[in-house]
Amino acid sequence: MKERWKLLIIFLVFLACYFIPWDSLTIRQSGLEAFMMLQEYARQHV
Repeated sequence: MKERWKLLIIFLVFLACYFIPWDSLTIRQSGLEAFMMLQEYARQHV
């Protein structure tokens, strides 16, 4: 049963990524900002 939950979560994440409107400038900028914040966090803590 645990493997089914993992598969379901992977499928739902894929579905969410498929339907996100990546053409929108706001969505694109927020995704880029999230990766920039992750990079800053990694540089400070690793």
